Amino acid sequence: MKLRKIILSAALAALLALSLCLAACGGGGEAYTVTFNYNYGGAPAAQTAEVEAGETVAMPEEPVREGNFVFTGWFTDAQATEQFDFTSGITADTTLYAGWLERREGYSIATFYLNDGTDEVYTRVEFEDDSRIAEPAVAPAREGYVFGSWYEDASCTKEFNFAQRRTGDISVYASWRTIYTFEAEYTDLSGKYGSGYSGSSSDLGLITADNTENKTASNGYYVGWLYYTDAYLEFTFEADADADDVTLVFRLSAEYDDLNATGNELVVDVNGTEYDFPVSIECYDIMEMNDHGVKDFANYTLATRVSVKEGANSVRFVMNNSHQGSGATMNAKAPLIDCMYVYTSAKLTPTDQHTDNIA
Repeated sequence: MKLRKIILSAALAALLALSLCLAACGGGGEAYTVTFNYNYGGAPAAQTAEVEAGETVAMPEEPVREGNFVFTGWFTDAQATEQFDFTSGITADTTLYAGWLERREGYSIATFYLNDGTDEVYTRVEFEDDSRIAEPAVAPAREGYVFGSWYEDASCTKEFNFAQRRTGDISVYASWRTIYTFEAEYTDLSGKYGSGYSGSSSDLGLITADNTENKTASNGYYVGWLYYTDAYLEFTFEADADADDVTLVFRLSAEYDDLNATGNELVVDVNGTEYDFPVSIECYDIMEMNDHGVKDFANYTLATRVSVKEGANSVRFVMNNSHQGSGATMNAKAPLIDCMYVYTSAKLTPTDQHTDNIA
């Protein structure tokens, strides 16, 4: 009994020491230092920030420099040629450099605003009076959105014309489209039949937990078993307004056979308008799948100028072929479907969502 008490006490002491060490080390997570170098002679000391591995660093307050200088943004090089993307995760100690323009007679400055609900500046560009402004070479990035275009006003009612000659300082504003995610496993699968490699399934049996090598399904699940003619998944949503700036992207993979769909073998029907979806997806063969699982999901863009209408909308992904696959009951070409992304300026609300499908 005395020996058991000694062992138990030693174990508790070890656990306490470990917990104190983890607390002292910030929980044991790896962190990196981001250094903001003001990038000129006589500048103040560089500002630093500690960032957990893979996390993003916050953009600091815009620096000010004495004299006739204007800040142009944060760059990955001291020559200020490669602008830093503040939506990218930090994976190593990083130094960022401030960019500067010195005002000159006969030149003006265009200020490009992120227009993300803040007054943050994306970059500033110098241009000679009575000349055209160069569009930034790299589009800005914003988490949860895709960049649209540049506008003359913050409300984005008049697109900026880069072909027009300008004189005088000017403000330019980014427009954004929201990224909406519609999970395949949340669609209505009740009563739906599924055909697979050598058998069948139905209803919630069409859902598979993510078994990709690097766990790339967006919500941890995907829908398969769609290897028969006219099999389909339907995504539905409400839109607050008509919009013709819609981009549709599907996150897909394949199993057993490489998927090479041409013409209208795969069709996406958007409110009655059909879009052919030619797509090529490589997969692991059945022996490799035993070792690796399903090949990682990737994004495939259907179209960039799709229209949706105010009110109810339907997007139906249809297997419009009768191709015989390697499996005995694979009677059509079909991908594995993880989710659909919709990029649009309209506000969308998912409908007929069956989130309890994976409860």
